[in-house]
Amino acid sequence: MQSKILIQIFLLLVLKVVMIEKVIGQIVSSNAYLKGNYVEVGIGPCGTYGSSVDAPAGYHPRGNGLFEKRLGFIADPNKDGWDVGSPNYCGDYFVPGTPEEGFGIQINGVNYNNNLLCSEVSITGSITDYKISGTNILGTWSGAIAGVQITTVTTVPLNDVFFISEVTLKNTTGATINNIYYMRNVDPDNEVTLPGGVYTTNNFVVAQNPNIGSKALVSATGLNYGCYLGLGTLDCRARVAFGGFSNRNPAAVWNGTGGLSQSGSTINDIAIAIAFKINSLAPGESTTFRFAHVLSAADLERALNLTVPTLQVNGIPVDNNGTVDVCAGVPVPLQIINGSAYNFTWSPSTGLNTTTGLSVIATVNASTKYTAAGVDACGSNVSLSVTLNPGSTSVLGTIGAISGPASICLPAANQTYSVVPVPNATLYEWTVPAGVSIVGGDGTNSVTLSFTLPVTGTVSVKARNGCSVTNTSTLTINASTTNPPVVTFNDVNTSAPLGGSGINVTYPAPINSGSIPVTYIYSPASGSFFPLGSTIVNVTASNSCGSVIKSFTVTVTETPDPNVYYSKASGDLHNLLTWGVNPDGSGANPSDFGSLKTFNLVNRGGVYTLTGNWTVEGIIVNSAGSQLQVNGYTLSIAAIMGAGTITGSTASNLVIKGSAGGNLTLNFTSGGGSLNDLTLNRTGASPSATVASALNIYGVLTVTNGTLNTGNFITLKSNAANTARVAPVTGSISGNATVERYIPARRAWRIMCAPVGGAQTINQAWQEGATTSSAVPDPNPGFGTHITEGLADGFDHNPVSAMSSIKKYISATDKWLALTNTNVNTVNSDAFFLFVRGDRGVSLGYNNVPPNNTVLRATGTLKTGNQSFPVNAVGFTAIPNPFASPIDFATLTRTNVQNNFYLWDPKLGGGTGAGAYVLFSFNGSSYDVSPAPVSPESQYIQSGQGFLVRSTGSAGSLLIKESDKSATAATNVFRSSATTKGLRATLQVVNKDKTTAVLDESFTSYGAFSNKVDNMDPVKLENINENIGISRDGQTLMMERRQEVTGNDTIHLQLWNTVQREYVLQLSPVNLSASTIISGYLEDAYLHTTTPISLSELTKVSFSVDENAASANPNRFRVVLVGKNALPAISSAVKGLIRLTPNPITGKTINIQFIVQPKGTYQIELVNTMGQVMYQAKVKHAGGSAIQTLQLTNNMSKGVYRMRVTNAAAGIKYAIPVLSN
Repeated sequence: MQSKILIQIFLLLVLKVVMIEKVIGQIVSSNAYLKGNYVEVGIGPCGTYGSSVDAPAGYHPRGNGLFEKRLGFIADPNKDGWDVGSPNYCGDYFVPGTPEEGFGIQINGVNYNNNLLCSEVSITGSITDYKISGTNILGTWSGAIAGVQITTVTTVPLNDVFFISEVTLKNTTGATINNIYYMRNVDPDNEVTLPGGVYTTNNFVVAQNPNIGSKALVSATGLNYGCYLGLGTLDCRARVAFGGFSNRNPAAVWNGTGGLSQSGSTINDIAIAIAFKINSLAPGESTTFRFAHVLSAADLERALNLTVPTLQVNGIPVDNNGTVDVCAGVPVPLQIINGSAYNFTWSPSTGLNTTTGLSVIATVNASTKYTAAGVDACGSNVSLSVTLNPGSTSVLGTIGAISGPASICLPAANQTYSVVPVPNATLYEWTVPAGVSIVGGDGTNSVTLSFTLPVTGTVSVKARNGCSVTNTSTLTINASTTNPPVVTFNDVNTSAPLGGSGINVTYPAPINSGSIPVTYIYSPASGSFFPLGSTIVNVTASNSCGSVIKSFTVTVTETPDPNVYYSKASGDLHNLLTWGVNPDGSGANPSDFGSLKTFNLVNRGGVYTLTGNWTVEGIIVNSAGSQLQVNGYTLSIAAIMGAGTITGSTASNLVIKGSAGGNLTLNFTSGGGSLNDLTLNRTGASPSATVASALNIYGVLTVTNGTLNTGNFITLKSNAANTARVAPVTGSISGNATVERYIPARRAWRIMCAPVGGAQTINQAWQEGATTSSAVPDPNPGFGTHITEGLADGFDHNPVSAMSSIKKYISATDKWLALTNTNVNTVNSDAFFLFVRGDRGVSLGYNNVPPNNTVLRATGTLKTGNQSFPVNAVGFTAIPNPFASPIDFATLTRTNVQNNFYLWDPKLGGGTGAGAYVLFSFNGSSYDVSPAPVSPESQYIQSGQGFLVRSTGSAGSLLIKESDKSATAATNVFRSSATTKGLRATLQVVNKDKTTAVLDESFTSYGAFSNKVDNMDPVKLENINENIGISRDGQTLMMERRQEVTGNDTIHLQLWNTVQREYVLQLSPVNLSASTIISGYLEDAYLHTTTPISLSELTKVSFSVDENAASANPNRFRVVLVGKNALPAISSAVKGLIRLTPNPITGKTINIQFIVQPKGTYQIELVNTMGQVMYQAKVKHAGGSAIQTLQLTNNMSKGVYRMRVTNAAAGIKYAIPVLSN
């Protein structure tokens, strides 16, 4: 008993699934079947209702006699199920008896009609589309007659008891067509097939045009069961009638002539009809109207309301008074569908291109409600409104490729096709070839298609939203009833060169007699080596319907080839006399190494060594077990065959060339995969080269033409002598490469980056995938480094410090911020501030652990093409050099970016320093550099090196192009040009051995500049340790550019981060002797001393920072420069004079003017009338004429003084009266 119940449940479930599958409908023998839950409609091949063949299983046809299983239209108006109630359902409505149903059109007085289940046809056409759209099932028929294209879309709502016909008439001629009438006629037999049913119906013209509301409705109601059929519309162009039977004159229906009635009612077996009058259609013009077949009086109002005009926004249907999100400022088309009977006026006019017509274009920047008010010829009104809401959506991007099967073997289940959802899309428009139906998901990004007939065509889709439409994505499909492949293979007969053991054979294409694409698996594979004789090749040919196994024969015979040459046992390979046509190398020599010749490496025991550069345009045959040694020369080849290898070296060069296209595979000898330069310059069809074994490049990788496939085998090497680079790429590079960066021994910070793509993390790259907690913490000695912070997240653990050794620059705070994870952050994402101690073999501990050299490396795709980087509006931005090559900052494309950049020199700061910033600042003709780098820093930013830039005030960008690459090695750019004039203030530390080392520097330049701080005055980027800058207008500058000095100019130096030790402040004049400056001095506010500055030589001032906080005051030093206009002029006739200005003294400043005085040290004393020394100093004079400025300790009281100026060595004594007011 239980088993029977389970079987019954199973059968019910199967039945339910079948019913769900059949709800959607189908196409059979060019007939369309539309199946809703309560209405079923058949459409014949000629566009009439009523199928020309029997309905398939799952439908409910109810005709009689010959047409018993034909389907016209039927309905379940009680919605209680097809087998429930009395009657269980109504209809068929016209198939019993004579199946009178059809449509007609009158053009210029001539009638054309399709009727009677397509047994009467004068208008040719066919079913062109069938699909499911939301809760509607749609079938489309299209035909043409007398220059008018007729398209009828029949829509069956899934859960209503009516269906809608939408007819579009289009003039396809070049002349206006007048007096067009269209009609639909049906003889209602609503209850004939029901018990006691009769052919007679109660026929009633319910409403007739013209009227307010434009309603035209005629009905026919069964006499016994009340089965209802209404035929009507809300369109002023329509009229209805009853009477007659085979009505074939649309004008008679519209005019109510020929015995047809347009009012009243009658009980009779007669036809009912609806007709539309279209006055004229201009060339290319079309008009659309809708009418309803209503099969339940309860659904009458809803059905007729669907025949009125509707509104679309950018091709998307919208409800009346709906809201659509659109893009601000983007033109959006608004279109009224089925509105041809009305004259529409749009309001408001704001943002509209016009205010009349069926379509307008709206451009809005604020939420706007638009209303289209329509009036038809009968005086009926219709109003359609929509609110456009800008800013809530955006213009759509590109739609992606369609996913789904391209080949289908019939019969087949339904297939799914989809695209990746387009952000902000609200509608997807799919089109399919004839014979393919959309049975699910229409309007979404994924549809279900039904294949019933063989077809080859295109599935396409585009996405829409309120303001834009995407491109169209297409997929070519093929549905075929073809059996497993029907293919033919021909035998292959070929010949091998003289003396050869066989040849590589590429198979010709087989003959495919079917329509479905076929794939082939050959054994052996095409291109394999075939020995002399005959070999059978087995082939598995497969398509979507199955597979077959075939075979054919390859026969290789030996034929002498006059263009094949062999190497002798000795001789230079690049010498033509070393080659001959016979296998031992004897015989005729080649005239050149041209493209039509083959050169076999033989007769030397498998080792072939170049003794000079060798260029071969033909084919080199390098057999298995042989190696071609480049030996420090340049080998240029167009083709190489065989399983032999190439042996290179760090001094060897390889050029891949040729114009025949195709791929060249490079196999290198184990341990011999090294080259100085590798060049690919290959043309023709699909030119490429593939590296098939490990290859180290020490010089330059150049890809001029063609594609280089690295095979993931290439490493760009870096050592103390050189770093490999990639020249500007005008071809393409695929596959991964490893890029190295040699780091000399020094415990210091560096700004590092990785010029590769991909997802390799910092730990995988720079830490060699290990940590101090790994089983093997130093897996590759000489490579990688420790990156410390904590015990987890990919960091190495330093037992004496948890400080981070890697940071990322944050522009908002203008600081380097410690990175929190090296297992997650990719090595190529940013420029990083990295503290390098050496390789991973260095012991972690205090700073006294000696460093060593290391190599950092990263693996990924080589970055090529334009690389753009955003530059923040505030603060500095750290930029990585994206290329495995030096780049020239001077040629980069800067947008809102200052022409300055900052590098980090790890060698600044002395023996224990961690480095400092070096500024490169453009002065209008060249770059000023400060401080002078110890490392070879220059305007050429190196591979693996990062740098910092600053915007001009608003957000900017840097564009780094292939053409910005440089072959120039890192060299110190010129410190200053011949026209640069200024003063460098260099802060130096005194080492324990009394030597000095540069810590930092500021530079003041004089010329045609502004004294106001602007973009020519780069701000100071703070070092980790000691800093020196220039304080001006509340900013600290690293370099200041000012006008030429006329009076006095003061440079306010600022020092910070100093510690208690000995320093030297070195003042270096740059062409000051050619400037307007005549003297200068350094003031020490802590020691209250003044030191003269030489305008032609270095001035070094030693000072110390002690326990007194004032000694570390950032404002301790300032420089005063005196211009030529600060003192009165002296006649050139005056010789041997020393004088003072100003005299009388005002304030604490006094200038001693030496006029033609010898070089030496001068003792200065200022004494009062009592002989007391009020001030004394020593001044070094370089000889000749100059001005030295003294800063008195205190203001002098009023009185008379004497200034004694003595140079004992030169025997000079001056006593100059001085007044103080």
